[in-house]
Amino acid sequence: MWGQAKPLKLSLCLLLGLSLAACSREPDRGRGGSGVLLVVVDELRADHVGSYGYPRATTPHLDGLVSEGMWFTNAFSAAPDTIPSHAGILTGADPSLARRPPLPGGEPLSLMTDWFIPEEVPRIAREFLAEGYRTAAFMDHAWLSPVYGFQSGFELFRGFREGGAVSVGFNPDGSPVLRDFGMAAVRSRLEGWLEQLPQDQDWFAYMTVGDLERTWTFPDAEFDSFFRPDPEKDQIPAPSSSERAFFAVPRSRWPGALLTYGEYEARYDGALLKLDSELHKLFARLEAMGRWEETTVCIVGSYGLGLGEAGLIIDHGSLADVDLHVPVLLRPAASAELVRGREVDALMSLLDVAPTLLELSEVRPPAGMHGVSMVPVLEGRADSVREYAYSRFGVHGGFGVRDARYSFQLFDPAGRGPASMVRSWFGQQNPSRQSQTLHLRDREAEPDPGNLSQSLAQPEVEERLRASGEEWFEWIERARYHVQDAPWAERVIAQEEREELERRGLVAPPLGESFERAGAF
Repeated sequence: MWGQAKPLKLSLCLLLGLSLAACSREPDRGRGGSGVLLVVVDELRADHVGSYGYPRATTPHLDGLVSEGMWFTNAFSAAPDTIPSHAGILTGADPSLARRPPLPGGEPLSLMTDWFIPEEVPRIAREFLAEGYRTAAFMDHAWLSPVYGFQSGFELFRGFREGGAVSVGFNPDGSPVLRDFGMAAVRSRLEGWLEQLPQDQDWFAYMTVGDLERTWTFPDAEFDSFFRPDPEKDQIPAPSSSERAFFAVPRSRWPGALLTYGEYEARYDGALLKLDSELHKLFARLEAMGRWEETTVCIVGSYGLGLGEAGLIIDHGSLADVDLHVPVLLRPAASAELVRGREVDALMSLLDVAPTLLELSEVRPPAGMHGVSMVPVLEGRADSVREYAYSRFGVHGGFGVRDARYSFQLFDPAGRGPASMVRSWFGQQNPSRQSQTLHLRDREAEPDPGNLSQSLAQPEVEERLRASGEEWFEWIERARYHVQDAPWAERVIAQEEREELERRGLVAPPLGESFERAGAF
């Protein structure tokens, strides 16, 4: 099945290809002053954003932003965790390609060696760089670092805790204020970088925000109590003695007091309102710098946050909609001729963000991106461009598949994660290892975004979505062994299989062939 020798890696050729692409662009390309800003917020739930129907005024400025653009109501993350979710957004490819194969005995590698985005996998930043854009990344999480391959394509890469230890100061009321990380810090770094660019220089920036994750560690007296708790959510979940657990608040996130579900939700909503005000400051600063009109702004949630709907409380990691249904808010540059202020209900994966932003900037998406551009939908040329959206890397293992209406999950609660977390799901000391679970949800009929309710009895829909997911991940696994340089798991790939991977768009053809196939955009 795996045939002859595996092709040599193309790192040097990729760099040469970028140079050739940069040299071949139009002489005035990259000198128009256009900007593309992609802001990715960890733990941002779609159903807590105002434009998505949430009754509390958690996002007044973001809601105003979409009046100049559009919001995607059926967008789903490819993974409910930090590294794979961001890898999928930056590459436009399934994050499985960034997962190294296991050791010969089947045991996983450590986190430091388990994940790495290979050079053969495309990057949105590399495509903009080749077109003459200046590129920069401002990361707000320690795992989003060059160690895992996130730096490729960025001229400037400002990682978490850049330049030394984190500085934490204090407000007059005694509450801590973060100086070296958080939205205010990454915003300041972005603004400083933009101030150094010529006004007519095109640019692309990737900014991540972890403020919502930190709200449980760093209290804020003003925003934590800004909203009143829902009196109907008056149950009090117990704290766990473990770092992660089901049906209990993780030890690392427990704020030190017994709170109701409603109080946790109100605190999350207050943190979201605070984040919304910080984003507004960024937008105002871009306008003051004269860069707002011709900047395309995209705000994305990398994954959501559970409040018990899928068993996780103020934590993330399930394959349920509560963790994977995320907001995508797009405000195109003023010169884009698109209908604005509208809701887009076409199915979308976060893998589609990269090709969409590239095509909006008239940059051809590269081969090897699994995402599809949503521009045909935005321009009214198509009702939808994607049949299924796939997800993986939940704490249970397994996979998820979404179509335009249904959400399907296949997971094994006893198959992944520490023993203490597995026991917390089953409520017993030695749970059965044979516990594969299927869950089907009709998003149009079922308001609860979790997976604890009874699965919908639709065998034909269930089988169709399951078969689609199994086929997708079977081929993704083959593509993973093609792009990953893992000598301990060396496999050889037959020429016919390589050709099939290219035909399916799962890997890019060799550079020489890709240049021959490339036409005018």
